[in-house]
Amino acid sequence: EMKPLPRLARRGLFLGGTGLAAAVALGAVELASARLAPTGIVTGWTLALVTFSLALFGARKAVPFLPLGPASAWLRVHAAGGGVAILLFGLHTGFRFPGGAWERALAAAFLAMSASGLVGLWLSRRLPPRLALRGSEVLYDRIPILRRQLRERGDEIAFDSIRQTGSDVLARLYRERLRPFLDGPGDRWAHLAATSRSAHRLVEELRAFERYLDVPGRVRAAELEDLILRKDDLDFQRALQGALRIWPFFHVPLTGVLVVLAVAHGVLAQIFAGGTR
Repeated sequence: EMKPLPRLARRGLFLGGTGLAAAVALGAVELASARLAPTGIVTGWTLALVTFSLALFGARKAVPFLPLGPASAWLRVHAAGGGVAILLFGLHTGFRFPGGAWERALAAAFLAMSASGLVGLWLSRRLPPRLALRGSEVLYDRIPILRRQLRERGDEIAFDSIRQTGSDVLARLYRERLRPFLDGPGDRWAHLAATSRSAHRLVEELRAFERYLDVPGRVRAAELEDLILRKDDLDFQRALQGALRIWPFFHVPLTGVLVVLAVAHGVLAQIFAGGTR
């Protein structure tokens, strides 16, 4: 069984492959120019072909059961192809934003697709290691169920504290400060930016409140603290898994629209080029 390549070697292969593909693209443009072929046609159809090839990555994800190699390898190829596509787009447009409504719409679609792809590449590289460091991963679809269970347990603890101690001090703190936190998702952007402090502030507030409680009340407060931290873990999982799940819903449709527009643009350009000969 072959051992996986070290990370540095994989990165070297990725950069080398991207550079080779870019050199081939530049060479094709130079060859077309030398033979007096319309470079716009050459770069345009090459760009359309590369974009269509990139769309196949989505098809690979739709059939994960087929022995087509690891998805991580496909992602590296996809990223390299995306870099070549951006270079080809620049060559095709002369590194200027084109004029004309049709050309501008096509350029805007390409730039939006490229931007969403770069965001997705960053997310796919940065977020999975953070999820792994936080502990065992929770199934995304179960997060609302688990969150509701935590809130229901919090309600039980607050009610039990009144029954056992005869005081509603802890229950009032729970109702005013803790239950809103347990009741729904929160801190999406703060978790993505690794700046979330809501749970820690609530824990500090709860601990400062413990001096007003008797022993049974402190036991209940410790249980609430555990619920707060578990809810924070669910919010973290929801924020990061949600980001990984949602960006393809922007990138994939933009890719499909771009392929259709690019083929239509290429056919029209070919017709007009033939008509002017």
